[in-house]
Amino acid sequence: MSDRGDYRTSVDRVGLALACGAGLAGLTACLLVAIGGEASGRAALVALLFGTIFAALAITAIAGPVWLILHLSGRRGPAAAALSGAGIGFLLMLAADLGRGTADTWPRILGAALLTAALAGGIALTMWRVAYRER
Repeated sequence: MSDRGDYRTSVDRVGLALACGAGLAGLTACLLVAIGGEASGRAALVALLFGTIFAALAITAIAGPVWLILHLSGRRGPAAAALSGAGIGFLLMLAADLGRGTADTWPRILGAALLTAALAGGIALTMWRVAYRER
């Protein structure tokens, strides 16, 4: 599939894609809590709930305008979705960690930003698949 294909979407598909992306981000937060050693079901549920809510807000506020620009400019393919999601995830994580960074923590900061980019790119690609259909 080319990135400049004739992809169509609708308001209901965009809403469903937002819900899907927020849910995947909430599941990711839940998994991170479990990996981090917190074994209680309550902690996992809280991570799922807050992760989903805050992801929905972040996707709407940050990725929404980027998506709109890409959509209106005709860049509606999977590569545009994955790259924009990965770029947003990378920059957000990098910005969140920059204030605490020292020379010895840069490898950890870059690693976390790259992992976040991979996760965000995957979520964006999934959202794209839900939102768009080729004509």
